[in-house]
Amino acid sequence: MKRRSWIYVTTDPVNHSGFVAGYGARELIAAAGGRPLWSRSRRAWATSEATAIDVLAAAEHQGYAVRYERLERDPG
Repeated sequence: MKRRSWIYVTTDPVNHSGFVAGYGARELIAAAGGRPLWSRSRRAWATSEATAIDVLAAAEHQGYAVRYERLERDPG
């Protein structure tokens, strides 16, 4: 299967938010039923954590190369 462009998915379980970047990210969020909101500080589309996980699965299914990162808080 030919790989398409990259999609970057970052989730933040503390704030229940997700960030999706890459070519076609906005359309993937809308197709997953989410409402994309542009985050200027992260330069990515902000959405809920659950929608970001759905976008991750859809992007992999459609052949995108996917990079996933889960933010963790320092215990100290």
